[in-house]
Amino acid sequence: MVKSGYEHLKGIRTNPKTVEVFDKQTGKTSIFPSIYKARRALGINPMYVKDGTIWKKHYEIQVM
Repeated sequence: MVKSGYEHLKGIRTNPKTVEVFDKQTGKTSIFPSIYKARRALGINPMYVKDGTIWKKHYEIQVM
């Protein structure tokens, strides 16, 4: 069963997951304590912060 966008967003603040973001241009990895903080740093919609996502061919996102 595929989760809807809303199901993905429900646990962002109540059940935080660590997010690792790899910047392909600089080669640096940033670790954020939650999806919410990662999305604020990247300036994107939290719906796009999912495991294995590559955002604009620039950031590779891994949710722990």
